[in-house]
Amino acid sequence: MAGSVGADPRGGLVGRSAELDQIRSAVRQVAGGIGQALLVTGEAGIGKTRVVVEALDVGVDLGVRVFRGAAEELERRRPFGVIADCLAIHDSGVDDRRTHVAGLLDEATHDGDEGWFGESPSTEFRIVEAVVALVEELSARSPVVVAVEDLQWADPSTLLVLHRLGRRVRQLPLLLICTARP
Repeated sequence: MAGSVGADPRGGLVGRSAELDQIRSAVRQVAGGIGQALLVTGEAGIGKTRVVVEALDVGVDLGVRVFRGAAEELERRRPFGVIADCLAIHDSGVDDRRTHVAGLLDEATHDGDEGWFGESPSTEFRIVEAVVALVEELSARSPVVVAVEDLQWADPSTLLVLHRLGRRVRQLPLLLICTARP
């Protein structure tokens, strides 16, 4: 994205019609079963979030499930933090798959004094695969958008998940949107 963005007094965005159209088109395509990944880049404050949010309104109207999360600079060391927040992964008992992933995350935090994954990095990859399976299951029910803001601050484990999902978008009704600063 380049240039400036502003609010239209009638409620829209000024100077972002091409970007809005591109993201809205991707949302319509995922509603029709065609997945893809988009990366929206630009300097801080240029309107990346505003463009994404406005474009995702189309998805809600089309019955697409939208999941949004944002990486935070001070949480870079919290494994799976962004993606867990985005997908509402917690031990709520509401969804068996989410509860399973939450359990794996809980196990990983108690792997001993060696850190998050203890001496077994395979734990991280089991969690990555469990999160990918969750998104696959969600997208089997209805088209899904996973939007992650501020990718430049995402933790390495979330990046692994996004990488795996990015490789799967062509096989799933999944739209993966990430925003980042250059």
